[in-house]
Amino acid sequence: MNLQNLIFLLLFASVSVSAGSISQNTKNQLTHHLEKAQKRHGIFGQSLAVLKNGKLVYLGATGKANIEFNIPATPETIYTIFSATKLFVSTRLMQLVEQGKLELDDTLGEHFPEIPNNWKSITILQAFSHISGIPEYTQKLKKMIRLTGAEAISYVADKSMEFEAGTKSSYNQTNFYYIQKLVEKFDALTIESSIKQHALIPHKLAHTNFGGEFDIVLGRATRYKGTTSGNKRVVSSSNPPAYYYAANGMNSSVKDIAIWFQALLAGQFISKGTLEKIWTPLSLKNGRKAHHTHGWEIENTNGYTAVGHWGGSFVNVRHFFKDDLTKDTVTIIHLTNGHNKYLDLFDFSYTLASEVMTEMKTPLRTLKENMFRDVEANNLEQAKAEYAQFKKTSHDMTLETAKMINNLGYNVMLTLGPDKAIPIFELNCQDNPNSSNLFDSLAEAHLNAKNMNKAKTFYHKALELDVGNQRIQKILEGLNK
Repeated sequence: MNLQNLIFLLLFASVSVSAGSISQNTKNQLTHHLEKAQKRHGIFGQSLAVLKNGKLVYLGATGKANIEFNIPATPETIYTIFSATKLFVSTRLMQLVEQGKLELDDTLGEHFPEIPNNWKSITILQAFSHISGIPEYTQKLKKMIRLTGAEAISYVADKSMEFEAGTKSSYNQTNFYYIQKLVEKFDALTIESSIKQHALIPHKLAHTNFGGEFDIVLGRATRYKGTTSGNKRVVSSSNPPAYYYAANGMNSSVKDIAIWFQALLAGQFISKGTLEKIWTPLSLKNGRKAHHTHGWEIENTNGYTAVGHWGGSFVNVRHFFKDDLTKDTVTIIHLTNGHNKYLDLFDFSYTLASEVMTEMKTPLRTLKENMFRDVEANNLEQAKAEYAQFKKTSHDMTLETAKMINNLGYNVMLTLGPDKAIPIFELNCQDNPNSSNLFDSLAEAHLNAKNMNKAKTFYHKALELDVGNQRIQKILEGLNK
């Protein structure tokens, strides 16, 4: 062991002992999950911070921040956080709302007279929550870097709305172009200077900054990806332009984000009443719940609300709560510099959170994790036995079980390959013979395994159960050419 690694281990040990209100066994389990995930998903380097009830209880890291120079990942390692940037920007906008400088019911047209006419009636809340219907303006970054923001917008200004505002959730970067412009307008600062002045400096977040791929950011992890010819460094075609910063421009460490989140939960940015409002799911016009609220992703699972944001397929910030925003809660801040196998970031954050808040564990979640473990160990029969035993005691969970098994199948397919996933999808179809979606998934697994005849057979079965499904029809047309 070299001196640098030894120093880190001693640092990590001291942090873990002093961090506080979870048992050493729980800390060991969190470390175990990190180590297992690194092996299972080929994570190059990763850092983790965990809050319980708004208090820091765990810091950890595994792998390399930089492979070439053998630099280990630590809790201080800086990562590009991509779209998790939106959490900082969203919070600043809500501060401006609390100060009475603007209202979420204001229309974009009130603040930006030059906006395309059919966008003028969109409210700030609709843009903020990705339910606006405004067309996506993102071009390839190599192209966008040569454009001004106004020029980038002009590429979609004449396009029809993607849907009627308030009728659908659709994650869209054009929305945050205008959120950035609002913050810059009322702060009379660039978005970079605004976040620095109102968040980074007051809370001494020395490891958080703006900067793209080619900017020099001291202490930032190098990004990597797995390819057919081996692991490679990730080098994008260009930096995000300044007008794209609110959507995807920041770098940070798990320690800094933990400090920021603690301040958020303590009411140091916005009031608890405002936090309750922005972490309440929005209703669409059809009565369904939107996938985003006030710049945050929101999901309900197993009786818990999860709010936060991921960034690309690399980082994830997630806060889990049930009835109170700050009591009986877990916050997971998990940053990586890449992985060479599929990693379900949300699923992993839930697994980590359930180690801290054990009541989050459910028989269904346990079944999913156990079955994955069995399939990974080439013990399909044990996975089937676990599934059969679960069904005997869970007759009233047919829909939830089918959804979970389908998700498990995709996780297996993307991590271990389609051949190992096919038996999982088959189990689901046997128990749910009238589900078009499940036969569709089975067909997709066979397609990925190059079993073309079986793929056609199960796509036809899926279409038979969902007559007129245009997506499946197009797939079959392509397979029959």
